[in-house]
Amino acid sequence: MAKKGVAKVIGMISLVGAGPGDIELLTVKGKRRLQEADVVVYDRLVNRELLSLVNEDCELIYVGKEPQFHPVPQEKISEILIEKAKDNKKIVRLKGGDPYVFGRGGEEGAAVLSEGIPFEVVPGITSAIGGLAYAGIPITHRYVAGSFHVITAHRGEEGLAINWQALGSLTGTLVFLMGVSELSTICNELQRVGKNPETSVAVVHWATRSKQKTVVGNLKTITEEVERKKITSPSLIVVGDVVNLRETLNIFETKPLFGKEILVPRTSHKRLAYRLIDEGASIVSYPSAIRKGCSWEMPAKMADNLVFTDGESWDSFILEFKKMSCDIRHLDAKISGIGHHTCEKIKAYGIQLEQELIEKSQLVRDENMMVFGSSRDLNWVSEINAHFIKTHDLVYKGQKHDDLNSITAICLPHSQAAYDLLANYTLAELADIPIFVLGNQTAAVIDNLGLQVILSKEATFDSLITKLEEEL
Repeated sequence: MAKKGVAKVIGMISLVGAGPGDIELLTVKGKRRLQEADVVVYDRLVNRELLSLVNEDCELIYVGKEPQFHPVPQEKISEILIEKAKDNKKIVRLKGGDPYVFGRGGEEGAAVLSEGIPFEVVPGITSAIGGLAYAGIPITHRYVAGSFHVITAHRGEEGLAINWQALGSLTGTLVFLMGVSELSTICNELQRVGKNPETSVAVVHWATRSKQKTVVGNLKTITEEVERKKITSPSLIVVGDVVNLRETLNIFETKPLFGKEILVPRTSHKRLAYRLIDEGASIVSYPSAIRKGCSWEMPAKMADNLVFTDGESWDSFILEFKKMSCDIRHLDAKISGIGHHTCEKIKAYGIQLEQELIEKSQLVRDENMMVFGSSRDLNWVSEINAHFIKTHDLVYKGQKHDDLNSITAICLPHSQAAYDLLANYTLAELADIPIFVLGNQTAAVIDNLGLQVILSKEATFDSLITKLEEEL
């Protein structure tokens, strides 16, 4: 017999591995869990671009740990997960690499399961394998290394809990995670227990991202090389003859845009972003406008000249026109469009445009003119003293990258991307960054603002990327 009363509904916790850094190394299941999440609890080494996958109402909670600084204790992280799950939330605990490879994922899983909360783990690519691959170092090779061992070099209360004698007897690849501050100790101890001082060593900093740096040496020289090149955390250390294969297999660091961090608009299709990633760049995105329709009424007396600033304003106009049971072909007014996309939408209805404009400054003012557009158009319409009807609002949601110091360039594939850029950042923030634009219509939006505008030769992604590679 069922118990009386209503059972308390409990949410679900997904422990998701974010991979080593490249946003495309997230698993398909990990991506789905992020898109479904009500809450995401994430760490320092997670690529923040992954957070753009979540829905606009998702709560983001940062619990990252810095070296020697843990502002949110491990026990508190578990408490947060349990508390949110008991509120019937779908929670993603997002951790860099694989959550069960020195990520304390097992501790968090045990804690939530002890409370009777549904739990799953979504494995991720560990930097011990994926990070080395991007540095051109296979962790195994049939003729070089037939085994590998992954060791944490994180110093606990009793020092490094490593059996050096056992490691010294191994012939496979050794990978140390969280160990750059212990590099000197690692090299000295391995030599002490019999490792050849000439054994090759590589240190890979920010593996799989465009700011990746790889330093190569041997057990005698690597510490000095790393100090000279000022390599810090996060870095992984690999010891073994597989390091020598980097001379042949180092592909990622030779790509044309490797080392470049490029700011792009956040879109669902990401075609430009993927092209840039394929050329070796890292991508940072800023929020694109979300269009939300407004309540408006068709004027009782229509103007002689109607101007539509974007495709959405035309769609809204057509919808209202149909509600009146009217035929658009019988509209007694001259119609103009601003922007290629807008004009193509209007012409699809068999309408001949009075003015087919690239951008709004080309509009020839008429005494009896009515402009349909978004909240963004209000100011310039007021300047030309035309009647304005707002058909939709533009809303910006989601995180944006506030620190632009690391940004090498900005890419704008269309005029809306230019408007969105100006809505997210001030001219002062953008002043020192070259802005690569696709097409005259896009360039027109930011011309005369004192910014560094570089126009692609043709209005294609290929031309835009070629221009980037030529100029950067």
